[in-house]
Amino acid sequence: MFFILEYIFYTDTQIFKLFQFTNFMEQNAIIFLSFIFIMTLGVSHGALDGKIIWEKGSNFSNRVKIYSFYLLIVIAGGLLWMIAPFAGLTLLFILSIFHFGSSDLKFLGTVSQIQKISWGFLMTFLPLGFHQERVNEIFYSLTKSFLNTSTLMVISSLLAIVFVIYIFISARKIFKETNKLTEVLLLLELLFLVAIAYKLDPIIWFAVYFCILHGIRAIIQLNFKWYPDLIWMIIFTSPIIIFTLLMGNSFTSKELLILFPILACLTNAHMLLPQIIKAIKD
Repeated sequence: MFFILEYIFYTDTQIFKLFQFTNFMEQNAIIFLSFIFIMTLGVSHGALDGKIIWEKGSNFSNRVKIYSFYLLIVIAGGLLWMIAPFAGLTLLFILSIFHFGSSDLKFLGTVSQIQKISWGFLMTFLPLGFHQERVNEIFYSLTKSFLNTSTLMVISSLLAIVFVIYIFISARKIFKETNKLTEVLLLLELLFLVAIAYKLDPIIWFAVYFCILHGIRAIIQLNFKWYPDLIWMIIFTSPIIIFTLLMGNSFTSKELLILFPILACLTNAHMLLPQIIKAIKD
């Protein structure tokens, strides 16, 4: 309900109309499928937060408190997007840098902060290095503001610098450490992501990275079990899918971008969940 109210405020589109999205599917089938993957497989790894809260809460009262704080953070993030979307997207970028770096490289064990931040920065901004105009168009659709030329140049320059830094760190570890295979595979993954970032639309690139590489890796790290984890995912993602299918009357990619504010709100709480659990239990 909160996201429906946010959507009414955020756009001038009337929700309850006869939805006609055939043309959009025909003309933008790959982008449409990318959105479907983002709101299902992409969002679903965060759905296991419900399972984590249930398992970590020592009793019913404890679980309710954790859930409540979790939802408050989601709502606060939504309010931020409603009041100041530019600040909301900026916060999402900052959180993504730390979240992607920490989550994607967790399987490596001990990893330096420089390597984590480098990876996270690349995963957050990589499409901008090749598709500035398209990224700026998406940015405007989300915030009603364009990134100026100077900002785009600074981010592009930082991307090149951070890429070199990460390659240097990775190469050094490959030559010095005994467990070389994981670092080699991760480096190949990065080169693959750079290649497809050059070729693909940013939305499609994000779907490939967020759903397949980031999402599935996170699910594996959480020791996914078909039962009951699949139930947690269905319960968590169903409202998002239903809302997205009912949110507009033309099913344009601009309307589907409402997924990103939703992801931002969920990411805020998802990242802070360990701190929430620790604070409540202590």
